Amino acid sequence: MFGEIIVPVDGSTFGELALPRALGIACKSGGEVRLVTVVTPLPSSQGSHEDHALESERLELARERAGVYLADLQKRVILSGCDVPVSGHVETGPVVGALDDHTRAAGADLLVMTTHGWGPLRRAWLGSVADGLLRRTPCPILAVRPREGEELRLEELIFSHVLLTLDGSPESREILPYARGLAQLSGAQITLLRVIPPHLPLSSPFTSHTSHEFQGLEQEEAAARTALEREADGLRGEGFSVQVSTVSGVHAPDGILEYAERNRVDVVAMATHGRGGVARLILGSVADKVIRGGNIPVLLHRAE
Repeated sequence: MFGEIIVPVDGSTFGELALPRALGIACKSGGEVRLVTVVTPLPSSQGSHEDHALESERLELARERAGVYLADLQKRVILSGCDVPVSGHVETGPVVGALDDHTRAAGADLLVMTTHGWGPLRRAWLGSVADGLLRRTPCPILAVRPREGEELRLEELIFSHVLLTLDGSPESREILPYARGLAQLSGAQITLLRVIPPHLPLSSPFTSHTSHEFQGLEQEEAAARTALEREADGLRGEGFSVQVSTVSGVHAPDGILEYAERNRVDVVAMATHGRGGVARLILGSVADKVIRGGNIPVLLHRAE
C-alpha cells in the first residue's frame, strides 16, 4: 500500500524531522522515499528582458543549490545505515501546486511532512501547506509535529499503537484502509475511538433537565460502542488486534488527545471533511487542534 512515499523538505532541520517516520514505513512496506523540495519563482511582472533573464538565472541557481542539499540529505540517509531507496527531486512553482503535481505524477501512496512548527518556525512553508494539499492531493498525509528542540536522528521509527477515530459518519470510515495498512506493517494494536461531545454546556442553567441529558449521553455512548464493536469484529477477522473505546462529555480534540496520551498511542488516524473550494477542512478544527495540541503524528485523508 505504501510503495511511493513523498517527504517535502525545505532545507531546514524542522522539515527533515518527518524523514524517520517515512523511512520506517518504507522499510516495512518495501517502498521508496522521494525527497521533494520546491523552488518558488518571484511574482511575474512587466519587467525588462534583463529582469526576466536575472530571474531565470536566480531560479537556476536556486535549483542547483536545492539539488546539492538533496544529495547531501540522501548521503546522510545512506551513512545512517538505512537501506531504503531514497531519491531527490527539485520542482519549480507555487509550493502546494508543485507538490500536488509531483505527488500525482509519481503515483504516491503517502505524503509524510512536518507541520505546525514552534517559535519562529511556526510560519515556515511546511507549516502552512498541509491544508492546501489536503484540499487537492488524493493520497493520505501523515502530519508530524516535532517536539521543540527535537534533533534529527535517521532511525527507522515504526508505529505500535494506531488510534483510529470514527464519528459514526460514512466519511469517517474512509480512513480505514490507510490505518489498517499502517497497522499491518508492524503488527500494531488498533483502537477504535468515538468521542461524544457534551449535550449541554457545563454551565447550563437548565439543571432540571440534566438527568435526561445524561441519560441521552449514556444511550448514545452505548450505541457508539455497539457500532465500534461491529467494526472491530471485521478487523479482528482479518487478524488485527483491536479494542474499542468511547469518551463522553468532552469535545473531540480534547477527548482524542487525552486518550492518546494516557494509552501510549503513537499515531492518530482520521478522515477530513471538506467539500468545495471554500469549505473548511477538519484541519483548522478537530485535526488542527489535535496536531497543535500534541506531538503525536496524525494520519489524514480527505473524504470524498
